[in-house]
Amino acid sequence: MESIEEQWFLPLTSDITSKSWVNIADAKKAVKTWILDRGESWAPTPHNDKTRLLLHCLSKSCSFHIRLTRKKDSFFGVTAYTPHNCPPLTHSGFKQRNSAWYLASLVERDVTINRHIKPGELRERAGIYHSLPRVPYISAWRARERLLNTLNGDEGASFKLIPAWIESIKTAQEDGFYAAWQSSENGCFEALFVMLGPINIGIQTLRPFYALDGTHTRSRYNLTLLIAVGIDTEDHVLPLALSPYRKREVVVLVL
Repeated sequence: MESIEEQWFLPLTSDITSKSWVNIADAKKAVKTWILDRGESWAPTPHNDKTRLLLHCLSKSCSFHIRLTRKKDSFFGVTAYTPHNCPPLTHSGFKQRNSAWYLASLVERDVTINRHIKPGELRERAGIYHSLPRVPYISAWRARERLLNTLNGDEGASFKLIPAWIESIKTAQEDGFYAAWQSSENGCFEALFVMLGPINIGIQTLRPFYALDGTHTRSRYNLTLLIAVGIDTEDHVLPLALSPYRKREVVVLVL
């Protein structure tokens, strides 16, 4: 089995002029990635809208330009390209090479393999395998977060799925299931309480002892997860209910 290091590869600088894209956003990203993979740069340009992209060199004496627009077949593609004829020093220190979106395209394999990888390790790998020394820590962190949002889904959007999830559990467990959730005046999630049906039905048979504990989750929303447990007649610990919440005050679980 190949190691992680063996899975790394340098980006291929294929012929960008022969490719086509369905939408302009993908086309712009591909063209800019292709330029950065070649170790080159471009100057800020006002010729950038929803239908075209026109880039020139940072050096006024360089004849480089690349034009991206919609072609006759309705796909987007490069319709004009003249390579750089300026010295390599022109491209040194180009800030877009350390941008989060470009770093994400380089370290996607690493984040996919290890979703807990540290930004510091991504910085080291960018320097070793992609000739990007001194990548800012914040850029590596943003690149990782961008990829995690793609792999795991947007955490903020997942809160909107709670009502539908509650209804689906109610349908599957008609007896005993109890769930309640609370939101703020502007609709932001605050707290959720869940007790599964079989647990609720059999709670009267448990010993008169309950324990409550909580932990902070590794989340950008700083959730706290409370869990209540009891002890059954065979001395087994039985989880009774869980309650993730954002509110600072204590959430009381009424059993």
